[in-house]
Amino acid sequence: MVVTLQIISIVLAAINLVLLCRMKRIHTIIPIIIVFDFVMVVPILLELILGIPDIPYPTIALAMNDQKTSIIFCIFLIFAQLSFGYEITRLLSTQNVSSTNLNSNKSVYFNSLRYKNFLLVFSYIVPIVVIILILGSPDITYFLDIFSDPTRIYNQQIQTYIKYMGILNYALLLSVMVNKWYDNNGTLYGRIIRILYILLMIIIIHKRTFMMIAIGACLVIDIIKGKKIRGIFPWYLIYILFAAFYFVYYAYATGKAGYNDDWYYEANEYFFRSMHMRFAIFAALNPNEVHILDYPGQSILFDLFYFIPRSLWASKPWPYIYYFISGVMGYSSYEYVSWQMPPSYYPEFVSNFGVLGIFISVIITVWISRFLDNRGIIVKLLGTSFVCLLEIYYYDNALKVLVIIIIFFYFLELKKGNTSLHYE
Repeated sequence: MVVTLQIISIVLAAINLVLLCRMKRIHTIIPIIIVFDFVMVVPILLELILGIPDIPYPTIALAMNDQKTSIIFCIFLIFAQLSFGYEITRLLSTQNVSSTNLNSNKSVYFNSLRYKNFLLVFSYIVPIVVIILILGSPDITYFLDIFSDPTRIYNQQIQTYIKYMGILNYALLLSVMVNKWYDNNGTLYGRIIRILYILLMIIIIHKRTFMMIAIGACLVIDIIKGKKIRGIFPWYLIYILFAAFYFVYYAYATGKAGYNDDWYYEANEYFFRSMHMRFAIFAALNPNEVHILDYPGQSILFDLFYFIPRSLWASKPWPYIYYFISGVMGYSSYEYVSWQMPPSYYPEFVSNFGVLGIFISVIITVWISRFLDNRGIIVKLLGTSFVCLLEIYYYDNALKVLVIIIIFFYFLELKKGNTSLHYE
């Protein structure tokens, strides 16, 4: 039964991708579906061919081998594909080919020219500041050795320095997006600049995930700007293959492969998110075996009221990722773990609302895509990037700042009457 449901979900995903190719206008739902299929559906296809990976964590292994969990996960995939398919059909039925031809998407670029000088200056200053701070750091050897483990740095001074340098990492990510946005013709110079920025990101925090986030952000920008898939596919295939090679090489260079040298599992942990979703479902079905949250809505409370000081709210919850990794480690309650496993935001809905969360998460995702579709270009671009990041990452401090920026531009858009900042 599980195999049948997996095949159905894959077929529905393929049908939706074919329907996406018929769209004449760029909609927010397009990159959201593409990212969803990559992190949730592709691993199911691989599982049909290669089977379940060798998982080093007993809790996740239980989830991956539990039939009931697999069935509910497939229901989640099918419901998501049906919801996406309905949304695509609705958009196709309302589009006016003559007035929304892909060429009209060039207006998105031209409307943003008023911010070009300011944003480009920002994107050029940030890497210069980063390089200066690296050269002036208390221990430059940490930054020069990109295969060192930041969790094993015991010098308090360098730990603090790395922490604040991590903030600049998000500024570099924004610089990559700015450079990509204004590199309208995809020049070789622009590609080299973005690669150098990503290299600086790796040097700062020694994390591989941000490489994939940067690649995904550039893909979102290309889609929003109306670039044809067949034109950008070869480039992104090269980027993803290189990123996959680097992920594996990094694992061996740092010795992390010694914990598990199965490339298939590494891909499931770092690239895909189906394993994480199935673990959350298993925990919801078996609260006596696996513990994530203490009560429904616990991490949602943190997401909404994170700005309240813990000194005023002693029982203030922690970010969902902390509870998630505690559950993976088999702890009966929250305990600090020095490393993280970004689960995406779909599992968070399941942990907070039980099995109903699989439906709530998809409905909210589709609703947000509709909301963003009717917004101005800045809100649409930032909002789409935000949702896509949540599909593969977690609600960290940078994304909290991004939400504030989106809200600011949303109200600015309302104040200006949807004229200067609007999509068309």
